[in-house]
Amino acid sequence: GLSWYAVKLGEHYGLYDYGSELAATALKLVQEHSYDVTLTSTLVACDQMFGWTHPIDHALRHARRAQERGAIGGDIGMSCYAWKHVTCGLLFRGGNLAAAAEEIDRGIAFVRSYGFSDIERILQAQAYYCETLMKGISATSPSVRASFDSALPGTQSAPSGLVAAMTAIYEGMCALAFGDPAQARKIYRDNALNARGLRGHIAHTEYQLWYCLAQCTDPSPAPEIVRELEEIRARFAHLSEINPTTFKHKHMLIEGSLALRQGQDLLAISYFDQAAINAGAGGFIHEKALAHEFLA
Repeated sequence: GLSWYAVKLGEHYGLYDYGSELAATALKLVQEHSYDVTLTSTLVACDQMFGWTHPIDHALRHARRAQERGAIGGDIGMSCYAWKHVTCGLLFRGGNLAAAAEEIDRGIAFVRSYGFSDIERILQAQAYYCETLMKGISATSPSVRASFDSALPGTQSAPSGLVAAMTAIYEGMCALAFGDPAQARKIYRDNALNARGLRGHIAHTEYQLWYCLAQCTDPSPAPEIVRELEEIRARFAHLSEINPTTFKHKHMLIEGSLALRQGQDLLAISYFDQAAINAGAGGFIHEKALAHEFLA
């Protein structure tokens, strides 16, 4: 309970440092008193909190441990949930897409065997994202959304808000990668309400980062969009102070994109240069490449 209270402190009040301390305390209590029945859930909460305040690999280790512990200890539901945390962490960190895709495929097989269809659909979207970037199969696709929909397991039910928001992250990223910013803007705007449900997880910063990059390609955004972009800028400025290794370069990408939209090319170059340097230092090679693409 303490660890998930910590998650809510971060989600609703932005108390990431305090929340991480509480989550670490909860994990220590569980381990010291052998509360094995709650260990998997506590590890997942720790992953969710540590992503805000620690290097992403530190958080990812807790997600992996939760997935393994849940599978061994019989907490299958939380183990399936942990798989989503593992795969989200892998794609957030960047790196070898083929290795990530292989791990995502293992996760799909695991959660499918226990009937967790929502988590399976999220992992399917992630798998398609990896395949798209590795093979370029969406480069000539008339609809990125149709491609993602075809990759998801057939079901008569509409996707949950969580599934829709997570899928939108990867759809929008693919749309931008293959030169369709208008489609990316539509994807993100259509899922704006669903994305609010992600605020407790660092996946929400992925949504906000790519939403901002997409909106900055619009030369005449509506006033409410401009206000949203300023709110996102302020949030990333705050996060980059809490955890510069993870968020500084993302903040610089946003600043650079906003400067570029305003015609401040020299300022944008400075921001993108800082983004490349910080992304490289933190090991986020995919976002270092993105910064270099902007610089080019």
